[in-house]
Amino acid sequence: MTAPAAAAGSVGAAGAVGQFAGPAVTGAAGPAAVHRPIGPSGPSQVRGMLDGVTVRAASTVLVGRRRELTVLGDALARARSGDPTTVLVGGEAGVGKTRLLEEFGTHVHTAGARLLVGQCLELGEAGLPFAPFAAALRDVLRHDGPAAFAGYEAEFARLLPELARMPAGAAAPAGPALADTPRGYLFDLVADLFRRIAEERPLVLVIEDLHWADRSTRDLIGFLVRAARATRLLVVCTYRTDELHRGHPLRPFLAELDRVRGVDRIELGRLDRDGTAAVLADLLGIEQYARTVDDVHERTQGNPFFIEELAAAGGPVGCAAIPETLRDLLLARVDRLPEPAQRVLRIAAAGGTRFAHQLLAEVAGLPEAELEDALRAAVAGQLVVADPDGDYEFRHALVREAVHDDLLPGEHARLHARYAAAIEAQPHLVAAGRAPAEIAHHWYAAHDHPRALTAARVAAEAAAERYAYAEQSRLLERVLELWEQVPDAADRLGMDHLRVLEDTLTAAVTAGDLSRALTLTRAALAEVDSDAEPLRAARLLDHRGRLFALLGKSDGAAELREAYRLAAGAPDGAERFAVLADIASHLAPGSTWPAPIPPPTRSSGGRSRSSAAPTSGRTTGCRCTSCASRPRSPPTTSWRRYARRAPPWPIPTWPTCRARAGRCSARWRVPPR
Repeated sequence: MTAPAAAAGSVGAAGAVGQFAGPAVTGAAGPAAVHRPIGPSGPSQVRGMLDGVTVRAASTVLVGRRRELTVLGDALARARSGDPTTVLVGGEAGVGKTRLLEEFGTHVHTAGARLLVGQCLELGEAGLPFAPFAAALRDVLRHDGPAAFAGYEAEFARLLPELARMPAGAAAPAGPALADTPRGYLFDLVADLFRRIAEERPLVLVIEDLHWADRSTRDLIGFLVRAARATRLLVVCTYRTDELHRGHPLRPFLAELDRVRGVDRIELGRLDRDGTAAVLADLLGIEQYARTVDDVHERTQGNPFFIEELAAAGGPVGCAAIPETLRDLLLARVDRLPEPAQRVLRIAAAGGTRFAHQLLAEVAGLPEAELEDALRAAVAGQLVVADPDGDYEFRHALVREAVHDDLLPGEHARLHARYAAAIEAQPHLVAAGRAPAEIAHHWYAAHDHPRALTAARVAAEAAAERYAYAEQSRLLERVLELWEQVPDAADRLGMDHLRVLEDTLTAAVTAGDLSRALTLTRAALAEVDSDAEPLRAARLLDHRGRLFALLGKSDGAAELREAYRLAAGAPDGAERFAVLADIASHLAPGSTWPAPIPPPTRSSGGRSRSSAAPTSGRTTGCRCTSCASRPRSPPTTSWRRYARRAPPWPIPTWPTCRARAGRCSARWRVPPR
C-alpha cells in the first residue's frame, strides 16, 4: 500500500480538555488535545517510515477494549439496581486505563448517572491524605453548594478545608478534639453523603492512580466498599500493575478487596498487532505498511502510549534514530521544543503532574509574556494539556517522570527548594489543605534537612487533624530520620528525641501499625532514664506489654509488672494515678500471671513500694488486688476486633470484685463506644 504524500505538518495546539470528555477528544493512553491553533508551533520533521503524514499526539479511537467496557457497563447496571459495585482496573503505565475510563465516562453521562473523579498524587510515601476524596467533594461543592453537606460542613472541612470558610462551616458548633473523635464518624459522613447523592441518580466515583494512594485514602475506600449497602454507588479505581513490587502497600489492600462481594477486577493487556495498526492509522491518518506496523509493534509491545510516542518521534524502519528506551523516546519530543519551553517544562516537572499557573509563575520568576510563550509551545507540542480550571497538566505522568528524572542534581534540589519557599510564603498557591504536605515534600526533595525536619513535623500535625494517622506516623518517622542530620533539632522542634519517639509510637498505634509500634517502644525504652523519669518509663512499658499481648507474642505480664513497680514507687500526683489507671485497664487478655501484682504500701518517706508477698484469694477469679488467681480470659478475637477500631479505643475494664460465697462476680466486659 502506498501512502500518499502530504506536507510534514506541525501538531495542532491543545485546548482545555476535561477528564472523561468523551472519545472525540481523548487518546488511547491519556487525555488528547483539541486541535485548534492557539499560537505558532515550529515544524516537526518526521522522516522515514512516517514521512509525509501529519502526526497527532493521541489516538481518538478506542481499540481492543470492548470486553472491558462491557464489564464496566454491567457494573453500572448493577449499581443502578441498588447493588453497590466496585471495579478495580489495573494495567501497566500507558496501557490505556485513563482512556478506557474516558470512554466509560461518556456512557455514564448518557445513562444519566453522576460522575465524580479524584486522583491520587505522588508526594512520596507520606502522600497527601484523602487527596482524591477532596477533589470529589470539591466537585460536589462546586455543583451543589454547601447545602449538599447537610449541616456537617465543619466535619467535612477536615477533608475539604474550603468548607471551613463557608458561613455554615464557620457557624457550626465546635466538636470534640480531633484526637478524641473516632475517624469512623467522618467515614460515616462521607458514605452518607454519597448515599444521598445516589438517591437522586446513580453515582460513579472514579479514583485514579491508586498505587500512589496514602493509607488513609485506602482505608476510606475500603470502608465505602464494605459499608455501601443498598446504595446505587459504583466505585472504579485504577492502578499501575508495574508499580506493585513485593512490598507495595497496595498489594494486600487489593487482596482484601478481592474477597469482598461485589468487587470485580479488570487487567488491561497490551494491544495485538491489529490493534497497533488501528492506532497508527488513526494517528497518522492513513494505513501504514505492514513492515512499519511490525516494527512499531515489536518495539512498543502493543503499549498504546508508547505507540503514540513512537509515531510522534518518527525515523526510518529499523534505524537507530528511533529511540531504544522509553525515556529517550519521551525526551526526544521535549528536545524539539524551544529552549525557553524546555526550561519551563523542567521547572513544572518538579511541581508534579498537575501544576497551577500562578505557582509556576512564582517559581519560574519569568515575565508573564515569556512564561505564556513557553507554555504555549509546550501545549502545542502536546506534552502539556490545559486543565478545565485554568491550570495545566502533563499529558501523561510518564512524560513528567522522564523530564523530572533528567534534572541535574543541583537543579533538582534548587527547583524543589523554590517550590517549598513559594508555597510557604503564599499557601494559597496550592489547593486548601495541601500546603503542609507539599512544603514537607519539597524541602525533603531539596535535601534541606533543617527545613525538612520542621516541615515534616508541621505536616504530621496537619495529617492528624485530618484523621490521616498513617501519614502522621510516616511523617514523624521522617522527623526521626532527619534528627541526626540536624544538630539543633531539639531547639527547632521544642522537644527532645524521646518525645518524638513517643509521638511516633502513639501515631503508629492509632494507625493500627502495631508491629512498628512495638519496635518504637524498644527504641524509646533504650533512651529513657527510668530512675530520673519512672512514670515515663512505666508508660512505655505499659504500651509494650499491651502490644505484646495484642500481637500474640506474649502475655505482656513482665512488662506490666515492671511498669507497676516503677509507677508504684513514684511520688503521688495526677500523672502517677493516670499511669496506674492505664496499667490496670490495659491488662492483656489471656495473659498468665504466676504471681499477682501486690498492692502498694507506704514507706516512711511517703513513697509507695510493693509488698514482696502475694495476697491470698485463690478461690476467686478476678484481677483486682484482693484476688490472686488467674482470671477467666475473654475471647482474644473479640478483643483484637475492638483494638483495630479508630480511637478512642474501647478500654476493657474489670469491675470491683464482689466475692460471693467464695466466687468473684467480676466479668470481662467491653464498654460501649
